[in-house]
Amino acid sequence: MTATTPPARIPALSRNRNRQAVAPFSAAPVNGLSLYTKREDITGSWTIDPLAPLFPEQNLVQMFLDGQSKKKCRRARSSKTAPLSATFSSRHGSIQAALRVLGDSLDRSIATIRAESRKGNVVLNLVSITPMRTVHIDAYSRKGSVTLLVPRTFSGLVQLSSRHGAVEVLPSLAASGRVIRTKNKEITVLLGEGPMPVVGSDSITDTARIYSRHGPVRLGFSGEDRLPERPKLMEHCMQFVHRLMAPSSTKSLPQYQ
Repeated sequence: MTATTPPARIPALSRNRNRQAVAPFSAAPVNGLSLYTKREDITGSWTIDPLAPLFPEQNLVQMFLDGQSKKKCRRARSSKTAPLSATFSSRHGSIQAALRVLGDSLDRSIATIRAESRKGNVVLNLVSITPMRTVHIDAYSRKGSVTLLVPRTFSGLVQLSSRHGAVEVLPSLAASGRVIRTKNKEITVLLGEGPMPVVGSDSITDTARIYSRHGPVRLGFSGEDRLPERPKLMEHCMQFVHRLMAPSSTKSLPQYQ
């Protein structure tokens, strides 16, 4: 299902609503965006401007450095008292959102973005972040892949983890990011030219946590890194037919790559 957003808060989506066209980006900045589907995909582009500073209940930098469990982190980020700038949620559908975080005020404010799906893939493309804006991102899928693309102005910590899938830092970002922590299938990457964030700097440090139980997770730069494409179904079928039609002498030859 495709969703578009007027400046006001968006109610939960129903699968019975008609499909709507999506503009390149929302005409006006939105805040408190909330989109939910059961089976349909969520696809669109939105401009987000947090209207007021957001202060998490727990210090995010300390949570990264201490290596607290993902379940504890999710509960801390899911506080009912903490307003969210954008929420995308689907039970069975995929989520693909392009986002810009903008604002004209001189006071620093935080955009908190959450995306989660039980069975679908999640792709968040954070195109830009203006000065005096900070982002906190939490993206999760139970069975699908999770991909986060950030601009080079992103300055802070990103944690990638997957219980049963691959963890991948895409080439452009890998060339400039600094890995500061590795544990099993969990990687914490520091982005930006600044020093290591210190405890108590949540209001000025970008943070992101992307994780999946059974799918791969990927991190890259927006507009630079490309996602690996899966072979098309027809290509798989053709390869299978060629193998069946190949002479027996050819089948016995060793394969080299």
